[in-house]
Amino acid sequence: SWSNLEAKFELASLLAHPKTALTNLFGGSVMTLQSAGASAFGKAANYRWIMANVNPEFDSWAKIEKFAIKHGAVPEMMISEFGLHPKMQKANNLEFVKEVAEKFAGKDVDKATIRELAKRHRVTDQAVNFAAKFMSIPERILRTHSFMAHYIKAWERFGGAITDVNHPFLVDLAKKGVKATQFLYSAPFRPAFSRSALGKVMTRFQLWAWNSARFRNDVLRDAKIYGLVPGTESHKKFVRTAQIDLFSI
Repeated sequence: SWSNLEAKFELASLLAHPKTALTNLFGGSVMTLQSAGASAFGKAANYRWIMANVNPEFDSWAKIEKFAIKHGAVPEMMISEFGLHPKMQKANNLEFVKEVAEKFAGKDVDKATIRELAKRHRVTDQAVNFAAKFMSIPERILRTHSFMAHYIKAWERFGGAITDVNHPFLVDLAKKGVKATQFLYSAPFRPAFSRSALGKVMTRFQLWAWNSARFRNDVLRDAKIYGLVPGTESHKKFVRTAQIDLFSI
């Protein structure tokens, strides 16, 4: 009970400040930039380039976001986090989040829609707040941008040989990019000591930092495996990560 009370206080005090959204966008964007590179990062936000080179139907950011959501950039993360959360295992909670995810894929979802679904499925306020977290503007921007940056990276890697915009190779690589840079925070993705009530209090907002360190370890490991040969993808990724980290420091 004390742990849950502390969590509510921490979250309320965190969300009360506008810098939270800004630092969230900055941190998540840096991860995408390091992973996919400046070229793909810039093209992912330029729907005119995407129209000309990938799909002429993507003539607005709204359509690009809908494309990313349709392929699970946001809903799959939500279902994964929700399904692994021990307090959310009830059948009505799981049905609720699946329906929210389906709504995500079809059109924009507002908080009123979530409340209506919550009432129908008789879910708790905790479940509603959990789903609303993934509705937040920074969360949707970060995951959509990361999805498109890695999608474009994969598109260019195949040299135009894949012409189907919904091809599973491209979609799968894009989703893996989102998972690698935007992370999951539920219990199975935590170290054992941070799953207890006291452990949660001690490590409350540290998971992002740990995941961020793990990402850098992955970059270093890949560079060691494939060799730091100038011009190779592993070398470029290592250089990007080192440059941005030094800049941040």
